[in-house]
Amino acid sequence: MKTGWGVLLFLALVNCILAMRYLLPRVPFPAQLPNFKLHRIALTGHAAFAGIALLVGPFQFLDTFRRRWPTLHGRLGWLYIGTVALGAAFALPLTLHAGFGPISGAGFLTLDIVWLLTTAIALRWAIKLRFDLHRRWMLRSYALAAAAISLRIMLPISAVMGLSPAPSYRAIAWLCWLTNLALVETWLRLRYGTVTRVPLVHASSRAGGQPDNRS
Repeated sequence: MKTGWGVLLFLALVNCILAMRYLLPRVPFPAQLPNFKLHRIALTGHAAFAGIALLVGPFQFLDTFRRRWPTLHGRLGWLYIGTVALGAAFALPLTLHAGFGPISGAGFLTLDIVWLLTTAIALRWAIKLRFDLHRRWMLRSYALAAAAISLRIMLPISAVMGLSPAPSYRAIAWLCWLTNLALVETWLRLRYGTVTRVPLVHASSRAGGQPDNRS
C-alpha cells in the first residue's frame, strides 16, 4: 500500500511540475496542440489548478495524516475542491479546440463534467458528515484528476506501438479517465461489496439521529 501511494505521489509530482511549466513566460517543450495558441490563458489556468489538485490528492487518502492533522486535512480538502472547480472551469474552452477534433473534445468535456460532479457529491457527503461515502466519492474524483497521469502514459505507449496519432489520441481522450474510473469502481466493490447507495435526503437520518461514519 505504501509503495503504491509513493508511486502515485511521484507521478502526481512529475505531472504537476510538467503542468507548471505553462506559467513560465517562455514555455519549454509546449504541447503541440491548437489550444496552446488559441486559448493560452485557459490552458495555463487549467494546467496550474489541475496540477495543484493532482498533487494535493494523495495526502488526503493517508489515514495517519487524516487522524493526526484533521484540521490540515480539511483545509487541503477545500484547496482540492477549489482547484478542481477552477481547473475544470478553465478546461471548458479547451474542449472546443481539442487536438484531432470533436471526438477527443467530447471525451475531455465529459471528463470535465464528471470530475465536477463527483467532487460536488463528495463535498455534499462531507457536509452531511457521511465520511464513509465522502471518501468513496473523493476516490472517484481523484481517479478523474489522475487522468492527466494516464494520458501521459498512454500517449507514448501508443507512439511506441506505432499507432496512428489521430485515432489514438481520440481514443485516449476517453480511455485516460474511463480506465481510472473503472479501476476505482472495481477496487471499491472488492473492498466494500456492492457500493451502498443512500438517498441524499436521508443521508444523515440514522437510528438515534446519528450519522454512520464507518468506512
